[in-house]
Amino acid sequence: HTANATMGVAQALLYQGKLRESQEMLQDGLVQAEGISARDLSSEMGRTQAEIYLARGEYGYALEAARKAASLAAEIGNRLMEAGAWRVAADCLLRKGETQEANETLRKAWEAISEADDEVETGRIHAQARAIHLAMGDDSGSLHHYQIAEEIFSRLGAARDLALLETQLA
Repeated sequence: HTANATMGVAQALLYQGKLRESQEMLQDGLVQAEGISARDLSSEMGRTQAEIYLARGEYGYALEAARKAASLAAEIGNRLMEAGAWRVAADCLLRKGETQEANETLRKAWEAISEADDEVETGRIHAQARAIHLAMGDDSGSLHHYQIAEEIFSRLGAARDLALLETQLA
């Protein structure tokens, strides 16, 4: 429970933009998770680590962390965590300007989420697909994914995700 709470605090700090504090908290959580062999928690922390690197603009490190998190999630059979990690990996690739590879990587997220059935993550994958289609100049595909993500986030009251989706419009 302590490791899980530590990870939650690290994510909250990340969402507040407190990257250094988030990183420190996450390191403590990783030590705790590894100490109890909590592989699912280690995978989720790996994805959070990737998100921290992404926020810092360290796309190579972010991609490596996201891929490791996806691999660990696949090993333990947690398709939801795997989907989230592949989504973050796709975001890393997109930010590196590797649009086609980002799109191919996002397909792995689609495959994983099809077995996990989680609406918030599905909405996040649609939001990432929107960004990829936008980068490819596919306005109709971008709009399609935007509308689905917006509907999911609005219905679920996922205010943070909805706000992030709206900032993509700027």
